[in-house]
Amino acid sequence: MAISIPLKPHATARAFDESRTVVTLYDSDGEQADDGEVFNCEEEPHMLPAWITGGYFPLQPGEKLKSSGTEYEIVRKIGWGEGSSVWLASYKYSMDEVGYVALKMLTAGEPFAKGSEEDRSLKLRLVSKLNLVIHHGTAPVGSDCCVQTFESFVAGSKHGNHICLVTPPYGSSIDEFVRAGDRRILPFSPDTTKTFSRQTLLALSCIHSLGFVYTNVKASSIYMNLSDPQTTTQVLRDSPSLSYDPHMEPDISPDPMITVRSQPLTKFDSELQTMRVYLGDFEDGMLDQTAQKLATTATPLCPPDYILGHPWGTSFDVWCVGCFLLDAITGKRGKIFNLDSPAGMTHTEVHLARMEELLGPFPAAYLERCSKTREFLTRTGSLPAERERLEQAHLSGAELDRCEAFFRRCFQFDPELRVSAQDMLQDPWLAPESA
Repeated sequence: MAISIPLKPHATARAFDESRTVVTLYDSDGEQADDGEVFNCEEEPHMLPAWITGGYFPLQPGEKLKSSGTEYEIVRKIGWGEGSSVWLASYKYSMDEVGYVALKMLTAGEPFAKGSEEDRSLKLRLVSKLNLVIHHGTAPVGSDCCVQTFESFVAGSKHGNHICLVTPPYGSSIDEFVRAGDRRILPFSPDTTKTFSRQTLLALSCIHSLGFVYTNVKASSIYMNLSDPQTTTQVLRDSPSLSYDPHMEPDISPDPMITVRSQPLTKFDSELQTMRVYLGDFEDGMLDQTAQKLATTATPLCPPDYILGHPWGTSFDVWCVGCFLLDAITGKRGKIFNLDSPAGMTHTEVHLARMEELLGPFPAAYLERCSKTREFLTRTGSLPAERERLEQAHLSGAELDRCEAFFRRCFQFDPELRVSAQDMLQDPWLAPESA
C-alpha cells in the first residue's frame, strides 16, 4: 500500500501493510512528480519522520544500546509490525560468556515514549504487573505461557525517544510462520489447534486474573518456542544478518538508506502439535475497569459488544480467541468475517452483517442494551455457516460436534453469556480424551 510524502504539513499518511512500503514523491509545490516517481521501502519505513509513520528506530547490526545496567549489541533483525520493530541483541553476562535477548523498539510517535517515567509506567502497566508477580513467585497459573519482559528503558534516535522492551528471544510468531510457509501449512490440524488453544487460554486466564483485558489476540502476537538457546550462536554463523541494497533518494534523506532484512529465528523445539507458544505484545493491555477505551484489536477480530456500544471486558478476549482459532483450523486466514464492502456499506456495517450470516441474528434483548444499534441495520449476501467451515477442515462425527460447540461458546454475541478463558480451558473439545 502506498504512503504519500507531501510537503504540505497538514497532510496525513495512509496505513501501510507489514511487508513493503511504497512512497509517492512530491515536488516543492506539493504536486506529484511528473514522472510518477515512487520510492519502495522493503520493510518498515525507518527513514520517514514520526509524524508520518510513527518513527521507527533506524538500527543497524553492530549498534549498541544501553539500559541502566546492561549494554546490548544489535546482531540481527527478527521482524517488524505496526508500531515496533524487534531485534536480536547480544550482551555479556561474564568476561567470556555471551547471552542473547530480543529488543522490541516501539516507534517514537508512541505518545508514552515522549512522556514522563509515570507516563511510561502507565503504558507498560500489564508488563510491570506480570514481572512483579513472577519475581515474587506469586504468578497465577498461565504466566509461563506469557512472554516475559526482563526490563524496559528509553533509547533515542533521530525520530525521538523509543520505549525498548527486553525479552528472551522467541521464535517466529504464528503469523510469520504461516507467511514463511507460503500458507501451505494451513489449515492447522485439530491437535495443533488444540495445543495453541490451551496455551493461549492459559495466558489470558493469567492476564484476566491480574485485572487486565488484553484486546490483542491474533496470530502475530503468539510466538513459538525456540530450541536450546545455545544454538543461537550457530544459527548466526550459518545465517548472518542481511540487508537490502542501499537506496539513494535526496528528497527523503541525504544519506544512503539501508534497510535490514527481517530474519525470524526458526530453530523450534518440537513438532507443531506439541509446540510451546507464548502470548506477547502486552504493552497495550488495559485494566478491566477502564477497558471502555479504544481497543488495539484489528477490526475483523472485534466482538460486536465493542462495535455496538455495549459494555465489555475480559470476554472481549474470548471472542478474539475464537476468531484466531477458527482461522487456524479452517485455513481461512483473516477471512472469517470477510469485510469486502458492497457499494453503499461501510466496513462496520459489513462486519456486523457477516456476524449475523455466520452466527444467526443478534438477540433482541442484547441489542436493547447497545447504544449504537440503530446505526447498523443493513444486511448483505450469505456466507457458509460455521458448521460448513468446520466440515471443510476435515472434522466429522463427535469431533465436529465438540469443535462446533467450542466455537459457539467463544462467539456468544452477549458478552455477559460469553464464558471466561479459565472456563474455556475446561471445554470438552480441549480435553485430552477428545484429541
